[in-house]
Amino acid sequence: MSKPSLFQVYLTKFRKFYFEYRTVPTFEASKSIIGVQSKSAVYRFFQQMLDEWYLTKKDGSYYPGERLVSIPLFDSVQAWTPVDISDPTSTPINIEEYLVDNPTQTVLLRVKGESMKDAGLHEWDVVAVDTSIPHTEWDMVIAMVDNEYTVKRLQKWATNTGHTRELHPDNPNFSVIYPQWELSIFGVVVGSMRRY
Repeated sequence: MSKPSLFQVYLTKFRKFYFEYRTVPTFEASKSIIGVQSKSAVYRFFQQMLDEWYLTKKDGSYYPGERLVSIPLFDSVQAWTPVDISDPTSTPINIEEYLVDNPTQTVLLRVKGESMKDAGLHEWDVVAVDTSIPHTEWDMVIAMVDNEYTVKRLQKWATNTGHTRELHPDNPNFSVIYPQWELSIFGVVVGSMRRY
């Protein structure tokens, strides 16, 4: 792994400040954040961040750019043998943009229980739920059934008296839910995340 450039060292400190306080610091504050004495060094650093889309500037004020709030996404990692992932030119990814297409119509919910573990959802995972997109058969949905919310796969099928909907777990230790009274779909699960 190659030694990081001075710009990368400064950027790491700057991003740490940004993610802690969610604001772009002033030139004066940036001197102590990145560890320099002169305003001209901060100016050059800010200029390079503008050039590389870490910052944007509008009406004399600085704002976070796409690359400042993104996390590097390396090409891939093998699960059987080690590979070199030290390439600093990897494409950054913004987790919010990756998981969420409709920010004003999306909510995050914490999973409780293990009924969806075979789909990769475990207790305390967080799911992104889009409440604006139409649901289709076998979508993973957040449903309200008999006044309780649950995450399951939706199955629909026609009967002589109309349509029936069932909620299927992704764990053989749990039963299919056949709603007794009311079933409404709150939203479709579009992504998930987990901390270890």
